[in-house]
Amino acid sequence: MPPSFAAGCRAVPDYPRYLSTQAVRTHSETPAQTMNQTDFKPGVYRHYKGNYYLALGLAREDESNATVVVYTRLYPREGLPMSTRRLSVWNETVSVEPGARPQPRFAYVGHETPGE
Repeated sequence: MPPSFAAGCRAVPDYPRYLSTQAVRTHSETPAQTMNQTDFKPGVYRHYKGNYYLALGLAREDESNATVVVYTRLYPREGLPMSTRRLSVWNETVSVEPGARPQPRFAYVGHETPGE
């Protein structure tokens, strides 16, 4: 019987505690833009333009070490279905028109896509 995958892995001490206490910052962020990874919730999000996305979780971007959201669209379209976006951009607010009230780029909906 081949050895299990876990047998060859090195344990990371206090890994969940490490994740919950670390702040996420990219090289271009100011301290005011820093947010904790614990503020992110997996689930369905509505983009400010109206489409829905399923955010699966967080990952690390290899080149910059930035935290990214791994997500998939919940509507048909050509091309690869999964994408990543920096957590700092995911949590931005945007103004659609000059003078308009800012709104979240992605707003948390819950665990199910709302009925159309």
